Amino acid sequence: MKKAGHVPGTIAAIILFIIFIISCNKLQPDHPQTGLETPRENLPDESAIKTYADSINQLIPALEKEVSLVYSSGDRSFSITKYMNNSLPVLYIEKVNSGDGNTEKRYYIKKDKLLLYQVSSAPYNVVQSKALINAYFRNNILFYTEQKKAGDNTGPEKNPFIQTGPEPKDPLHDIPSMEDALNQRGKFNLVFDGITEYPKAKYLILSRDELNAFRAVIRVDKEDDLIKELSSNPGRYDGVKLDLKWDVTDDNEAVYKGGGLKRNKQ
Repeated sequence: MKKAGHVPGTIAAIILFIIFIISCNKLQPDHPQTGLETPRENLPDESAIKTYADSINQLIPALEKEVSLVYSSGDRSFSITKYMNNSLPVLYIEKVNSGDGNTEKRYYIKKDKLLLYQVSSAPYNVVQSKALINAYFRNNILFYTEQKKAGDNTGPEKNPFIQTGPEPKDPLHDIPSMEDALNQRGKFNLVFDGITEYPKAKYLILSRDELNAFRAVIRVDKEDDLIKELSSNPGRYDGVKLDLKWDVTDDNEAVYKGGGLKRNKQ
């Protein structure tokens, strides 16, 4: 027969074992990227993210596309292009022209989360300063940044990437503003501000009656009834919202493709 004094010791050992197991289960990292059931899918490394971005680049001709107007302020102008697959965004591209040079920013998206933020810059007449930056994200959190620049006689594509510190800006904050630009909302809600004519071109001007407001200039290659009406009576339509269609050229210039009046002043 077992001695009664041994039972409490056995129970105590079991209790300690249970506490140990519970403690181990709680000792999980607090990082938001942990605890995922499919780490291979949800925690991709740089190579997997590059592969995803390359696949999106290959699919661009087949993806749905939205293009913003070309907005300008001072010596800076930019346009936004959004590519979608089944109506879900997979890539935003922002093209910027300024007095310093040209910059292209790419935001690769998967399941509404940013995976790769890519910036390529090309200052005017300064080959050595051309640069490409890749910033990699997991669950919208930056985990790795790399950069390469052009050498004296080579473009940046021939030089290796080197690891760098994180970008000071948060590219996630750009996406709502890009959506506003695409949908002409908020500060991008521009109205008719006139038509400018030159010997070889005519331009439709959109703006707002505000300090430092954005402007959008649309080249008119072929007049239709709307353009004829606006040209004949510009004062009548001052401040009127227009329903326009346009394309954006490789040189980041908007070209008029048709339109009508919404007749609601902003």
